[in-house]
Amino acid sequence: MKKLVIYLIILLNLVSEGVKSQNDECKKTFVSTIGATGIDEANQFIGYQDGFLVSGTTNSKFVLMFLSENGKINWTYELDIFQNLTERATNMTLDGENLVVVGNSELSNGVIQNFILKFNIQSKISFG
Repeated sequence: MKKLVIYLIILLNLVSEGVKSQNDECKKTFVSTIGATGIDEANQFIGYQDGFLVSGTTNSKFVLMFLSENGKINWTYELDIFQNLTERATNMTLDGENLVVVGNSELSNGVIQNFILKFNIQSKISFG
């Protein structure tokens, strides 16, 4: 019985050390609220360089943002692909220096429209 108690104490100490190290890592994170009046959604994100590429919807338009590693918006690009329909990114991937985004519109008259966009992300980050 003593061996079991000692084993449990050692195990609990190891687990608590793991939790402590995870908590230290969490102190390096950020919480940021982005948006305005209306409907804003973040649908996809990818870690890129020293930040994040985030795609989503703002006021029914497609939006692409580059955020720094601390959550500051470096630049935003909006595009109204389908007039009067909400656009949502469903997937993003990096293809060399290009970012490819695919998505769709909301349902309208029984039809969902799809889109695919390709951005030269290097030029956008350089000029952003």
